[in-house]
Amino acid sequence: MHTRYIPREGYRLHDPVRCTRNFQPSTLHRQPPHNPSPKHETNHPQRSRESHALPQRPLPHHLSQPFLQQYLIPLDPHPLPPARPKVHTHPSPHGLCPGLSTTTKPALIVSRVEADGETAWFDALSHKYHICIYNVDSPPLLKSSQKVLQVPANRAHEAMPYLTFLIDNYENVPAAGAVFVHGNRFQWHNDHPRYDNLDLLRLLDVEKALRGGGYHNLKCDWSLSTCRKEAVPQGSLETSMQASLQPWDKRAVSDAAMPKALKVLFGEGKQLSRTDVVRSQCCAQFAVSRKSIWRHSREEYLALRQWLLNSDGAPSDDKVAGRILSYLWHVLFMEQEGEEEGMVDLERLNRQACPSAEECYCRLYGKCNLDCRTKGTCQGQYRLPKDLKLPDDYGKQFEYSYGQSDGQSDGHSDGHSDSL
Repeated sequence: MHTRYIPREGYRLHDPVRCTRNFQPSTLHRQPPHNPSPKHETNHPQRSRESHALPQRPLPHHLSQPFLQQYLIPLDPHPLPPARPKVHTHPSPHGLCPGLSTTTKPALIVSRVEADGETAWFDALSHKYHICIYNVDSPPLLKSSQKVLQVPANRAHEAMPYLTFLIDNYENVPAAGAVFVHGNRFQWHNDHPRYDNLDLLRLLDVEKALRGGGYHNLKCDWSLSTCRKEAVPQGSLETSMQASLQPWDKRAVSDAAMPKALKVLFGEGKQLSRTDVVRSQCCAQFAVSRKSIWRHSREEYLALRQWLLNSDGAPSDDKVAGRILSYLWHVLFMEQEGEEEGMVDLERLNRQACPSAEECYCRLYGKCNLDCRTKGTCQGQYRLPKDLKLPDDYGKQFEYSYGQSDGQSDGHSDGHSDSL
């Protein structure tokens, strides 16, 4: 069995226009890692200039040069163009988070819609995080002096505000890192006995979460993530048939679309085989280090966001486009100890992205010595809600509960959830 590899930092992928099936990976063009400014040179150590023989059919990591050339276009002087425009233009920045350049706290980037309700619960976290709330479905800005953080379009769920933060605040990412979450305090996928993100974020040890790999999903329970042994390869015939026969199944449709998306983003000829599984936790809430963010240039994030906005870019269905990105964040950000220059082993990346629930709860939330009867579940930590939903009035009993975390557990994890 051949080891699968992903080219990593220091490489830009080949030109797919000139690529053939007999393309040799050794022809990859190498470039130095991106350095946002001279004052940050210590965060970007020099890489070895020795060449490495790369294995056949590696799965790419950096966005390809043709992809960047297609989506890196002149900035639009007019703010907030319509979603998926026919005339492709970059929006002007309206996502600059005030005070970020001087904070010593990790940034908390919040993807919020009006249906998420009030934001007062974030005030209880202000001593621990520098909070940046993006209102995804707010009306367009009328004056540039408004302090509301906005995105170019309500598109691809949390991917749009996450990328907007990375683009507009690239130079000012705190040394303590960044945590990306959704705006509703209570959500069915929050890995907490009461599904309470306030308590979860209070307990989160950001420094330990980022130790080693520079990235960590906030979810520990494996409920219907692709960490599970029975997860079906995204490029398999089974996935493709299910997507064709059940187009309403957004999970299957997005899985089936992932190999093509990888090829578009990272380059022709290097894509998932029918037996490859990209394993990851669900639900797109995670912590990432500044170093991991700076592994990619601002231009790469710009191109990725424009791919979501353009009519000829990402899949038009928001759930499908958003879910594809939700399973690629760790591919972009996660580091590996002892990795070869520009390379990462896919199997090792899969293992790194899926630590056991027992290890995860202890490391991230200080919940150690739990009763964990399987690798992916621990008793008393997460319980699958019926139909992947919470009652409409679920949060009312905790609406004004902003006291200190009790850190207690009162649920059981014996079911499975979905990432949509």
